[in-house]
Parts: sequence; structure tokens; C-alpha cells
Amino acid sequence: MFIRFRASGALAVAAGITMVLGLSGTAGAADAGPRTLSVGTGQVHVATGWEHTFYNGAAIYFYAEDCRSAGRQPLDSLPDGWNDRLSSLQIYGQCSVRLYEHYSRQGRHVWHNANNRIPDLWGYNDRTSSMLFEEPIQ
Repeated sequence: MFIRFRASGALAVAAGITMVLGLSGTAGAADAGPRTLSVGTGQVHVATGWEHTFYNGAAIYFYAEDCRSAGRQPLDSLPDGWNDRLSSLQIYGQCSVRLYEHYSRQGRHVWHNANNRIPDLWGYNDRTSSMLFEEPIQ
């Protein structure tokens, strides 16, 4: 099951796996911490994306099971308002991330390993429509 949360309220959407996404306002606002929610046990913050390069603008927080034990976890579409909007990304240690240009992990894709900061997605700036979280390369 896929669940999407917005700062203005919560809205649940079904998709294939349990994953929680949190949205907030601008990433640099000192008083605006991430408004996220976790569903189930073992949920971890695996990545943060921003709408502009160099970690600026609105942020989206990606949660999944730890890929080192749970394996691959698809996100076949980004929530409303986030399709073709990601411009920078920070990936934490639990998962690597594959970005796809079309829904359901179709079209061109690019892979980024865990513990990586990408200030400008270049060819995938404002082009990402789906993602895959998978076990990081050691």
C-alpha cells in the first residue's frame, strides 16, 4: 500500500507496497520541520527530494522498509503535484534509488547509490515520474 501525506492534510492512496511520503513547505525554513508520518514497524527515512536544485523549495520525504533486509520496493508514481518536479535529492544509507522518467518504472532511468547527495539531477531534473528503492552497493 502506498500512502501520501500533505502538510495541509492526509490523503491515502493504494499502490503495491507500504511506503509513506511526507510533504512540507520550503526546505530551508527554520520553523518548518518535516511533517511526516510512519506506518508500520521498520519504516525508515530513505531519501528526501526537493523541487529545485541545490536542495531548495518544497521537499518530499520518502519512507520505505530498510532495503538491506526488505529488498526492492517500487514507487510506480509520485504523488499528485510531484510528477516531473524533483530537481535535487539526498539518499540515506538504507537504500539506493533508481529514478525513472515514466510511470511504472518505464523509460530511461538513472541509479544513485545510498549515502549520496545530488544537488542537480541534470538529465532527470523535472523528469522523474517513478522510483525504485533497492539494496545499496557496499
